[in-house]
Parts: sequence; C-alpha cells; structure tokens
Amino acid sequence: MPAASSLDQSQGDRHPPRRRIIPVHKSAAVALRPLEGLGEGVAEVRGPPSPGLVALQETTLTRISLRPRNLRVRRLQKTLKLHGTLAERQGARLRCQPWVVLLTYKPSVGWVAGQVAEYVRCVQRDAVRKGGVPWAYERVVELHKSGRVHLHFCWWVPKRLKMPHADRRGWWPHGITTTEPARKGVAYLLKYFSKGTEGSHRVPTGARLFSCGGLNVSARIAMAWQLLPEYVREVFSPLERIRRAAGGGWTSLESGEWLANAWRLVSRSPDWSELIFERVPV
Repeated sequence: MPAASSLDQSQGDRHPPRRRIIPVHKSAAVALRPLEGLGEGVAEVRGPPSPGLVALQETTLTRISLRPRNLRVRRLQKTLKLHGTLAERQGARLRCQPWVVLLTYKPSVGWVAGQVAEYVRCVQRDAVRKGGVPWAYERVVELHKSGRVHLHFCWWVPKRLKMPHADRRGWWPHGITTTEPARKGVAYLLKYFSKGTEGSHRVPTGARLFSCGGLNVSARIAMAWQLLPEYVREVFSPLERIRRAAGGGWTSLESGEWLANAWRLVSRSPDWSELIFERVPV
C-alpha cells in the first residue's frame, strides 16, 4: 500500500479528528444555563433538530430542494422565538414586564436608514441611565396594505419603571407611536412578522425584517449555539465560538478545528429561486 504523500499528511495535521472531549468548568456551566429547558444542559451539549427539519442521522435523503426566500423566513422566525424565550427568562430574573411599541410614519415621511437605530440608541441610553444595563428587545417590520412600513417593538422593562413614550421624549419625530404593556410580547411580534413577509409589497432596500438585542453574554452564547446546524453541534462545544470558515465548512475560533459542510450545492434555477443540495459522502 503506497505511503501517504506529504500533502495528505499536512492536510491531516491541519484538520485533526472531528470529535474531542472538552472539560466543562464553572464558566461553561454559567454560559450554558440559558440552554436549560431548551433541550440541552451542561453535561449534554447536543441539541434537538430545528423545527420542521429531520436530524441527519434519522433520514435517508441524499438530495433536497430548498427555496431561499422560504428558508430565510423560517430562520428568522426561529431566531425571533429563541431570542424571545431567552429574553423572557432574563426578564424573569430581573423582574421585567414586556411592553409593545408601535412606530408609524407620517404620510410625508418614509423609511430612511438610521432612523430605527437612533430610536434604539435613545431608549438604551435612558435604560442604562436608570438601571445600569440595557433592556432586551425585539423588532419586526409590518408592511401595511398601502405598502407603508410599520415597526413593532417588544421591550422587556423592569417592573418598577414604565416604557417611555417616544413621542413625548422626541425619540421618534417621523410619525405617531403607541406604547402599552403586554402579556405575550413574542406572540404579538410573530403575528405582525408574518404580515411583513406576505403580500405583493416588499421591504425597503436596506431595511431588516427583524432585529433584536439586549441579551447578556451567556444568553447570546446560548442563542448562537442553538442556531447552528445539528451536525455542527454534534461535533463542537458551545463555548468554542463556531464560525463559517473561508472556502466552506465550519471552524472553531478556540481550537482552530475545521468541519466540512454536510451538504453541497449541485443545481439551481436560473433566477436562484430554488436550490438543490446533496449530502456530502462521509
């Protein structure tokens, strides 16, 4: 049997074995607390498959067809639900109450980049001044029948405080706002998120359907981990800071380990509205 070439050996050194045992110390346990109840714990770091998808080890499919637009909407919905769950748990520890805020535009004013970011900065600056930490929030875009943009926020505000009215503070000079407490803030946003992805109107170029923020470090680690593909979570630890690798695959910023993609693109429609992937042989 011929000996392996130097190129093969160098590739083997660069890509060590896929599975490693990583000790879970105190800081890891703290970072994984938000995962409890989401199907994961400290000792077991494998997560459940994404809603609507089948785990790779449980299917015999070797080729799948996906529509990028539908896939993007499903991923945003998953992100909204997951962030909302983590925000509610963080809010429960800090004794927070969800408040919903609606931002609308005057007939003579339209969406311009930077308007929403400036409003968020004003709220968070006020939150830090009052309590020392920013508030968790989620925001979705609703497209009215006329095509005009409405912005729906959910803020998790400490119960000893009230959500400031953007009109009175001068934080939203572009239109009218409404502010009121809510019981189910995430469900409220999901209803309007679906409206933003339906119909003939399109979101203005540069506007985001969904945005979120205000989680602490451990909750952000938990969120990033849950959004990774199933086969990536089976290999790496939640604390390894997994990123997409240049040229394909996934890499750990902590250890430098690399993992190949489980699927590859083999065909597409001319307008990229449909993509066909096949499983990469192991």
